[in-house]
Amino acid sequence: MHKSKILVFGNLLVEKDNIPIKLIPRLQKNFPKIEFIEAEATEEIQNYGKNLLIIDIVPPKTVCGDYSIIKKWNDFLFKATGKDTKERKKEFGKIKK
Repeated sequence: MHKSKILVFGNLLVEKDNIPIKLIPRLQKNFPKIEFIEAEATEEIQNYGKNLLIIDIVPPKTVCGDYSIIKKWNDFLFKATGKDTKERKKEFGKIKK
């Protein structure tokens, strides 16, 4: 079985932009079935196919109002972890800060 992949964008040198990169170790620990890949340039996206999930801190210029992405994200996490939203929320509650 292959690991699901999520591209994580950010810049460690810019404080407002480094949060996603700093979260990678924590995400990997809590979601070991998912591979979190630190991506440096948007040009890298094409190397990972069409069905991607991306984590980035910079919000889009406009909000499209299409909330189907939330369902897609939950479906992806269920497929990758085998846990539904309630189970993941309970698990996250146990994480030490």
